[in-house]
Amino acid sequence: MVMIKTISLLTILSFLPVFASPITITVSYGLNETVDVSAYDNHPGLRSFLSTIDTSVLGESTYTYTIDEIEKSLTFVVSNIVTVVEPLVGYDAYIASFAFNETHAFVELFNPTIDVLNLDLYRIVINDNNYAFAEGATLAPLTSVKVPVTEGIEAPAFISETNPIVVHQPPVTKLWLLKQVDTFALFDTIPIASIMSTRFGTSSLSDYVFRRDAKTLTPSYVYESNEWLAYPNNLVYTPFSLLEPTVTSIDQAKAWATYVMFGAGMFAAGRVEEAFRALETEYLAMAISSQQILFAQPNTIVRGVNENGQADQSTFREAIGRYNYLAARVPGAEGLNGPPAEPFTWITVLYGLIAVVAFAGLFLFIKQRRQR
Repeated sequence: MVMIKTISLLTILSFLPVFASPITITVSYGLNETVDVSAYDNHPGLRSFLSTIDTSVLGESTYTYTIDEIEKSLTFVVSNIVTVVEPLVGYDAYIASFAFNETHAFVELFNPTIDVLNLDLYRIVINDNNYAFAEGATLAPLTSVKVPVTEGIEAPAFISETNPIVVHQPPVTKLWLLKQVDTFALFDTIPIASIMSTRFGTSSLSDYVFRRDAKTLTPSYVYESNEWLAYPNNLVYTPFSLLEPTVTSIDQAKAWATYVMFGAGMFAAGRVEEAFRALETEYLAMAISSQQILFAQPNTIVRGVNENGQADQSTFREAIGRYNYLAARVPGAEGLNGPPAEPFTWITVLYGLIAVVAFAGLFLFIKQRRQR
């Protein structure tokens, strides 16, 4: 069984001389156990290996090392999965992080919108008690408020960064966020247990802080473990924020085309579906603007090392051709037949309604003129 531990990611990233790119790095442990990264923080071989990773090239690298005469391995995956090309903006407040243990006890509420939110429309619910913010309290765009949690009997009249949530009957078993629309409605529901499920497995409530994925714009209001990451208590935490753009659309498109022609798309014989799915995952993780550039600028050149170990170059057109060639050999797979359409937004609906009203008005006008 392979376990992925993001708790080591923060330490490992600090080794990298430059962290730029399409590009995040995840760490996969080839053992069914928890590995203490501090045991090899100063491992000279690991530091040297990390310095060779090019974070602008999609793919993976594996480092094998020995601790206490046991051979282990780390696989570093450079991926588009959490790349941000355009600024992220969400739609309503949500619980961004929480902790209920002896080291940390708090609930952090985040405003992912570009508007100032009125906090007295929201209630934080812990167990069977709800807690209100002060009348007139607000939360600025793209910022958070971190409310401490403590045990006790008497609670303050309202909660804030200095007025704690007082839990009358621990332990905490339920964490909700309510918002007043006509009446108060559930906006976030998080069941709390001693062992919490997250994207990369399970983690103990007593040893970890839980934070939402920093790409979350519209959270699942029923708890979805894939949205949550666990971080050890001993880290220093900064306020929650959404990921900021790290690359341009053309950079991301080039990274994908290079991956197709000189990465996972090479040596596909005998492993066609595996190769295609790797390419498909990265394509689907790209921004729509990056996908569109592949078709808008088909002659853009990418360079790499080919199957014969020689420096070579290719184009977006050839990358799309190879992707479609592989897709045709995978049952149920879809190739790329053209650029993706822009997402269907409320502005599109508005323009459509305006067009319908204008057309209807013109039709009535013409009809009235004829009747005369």
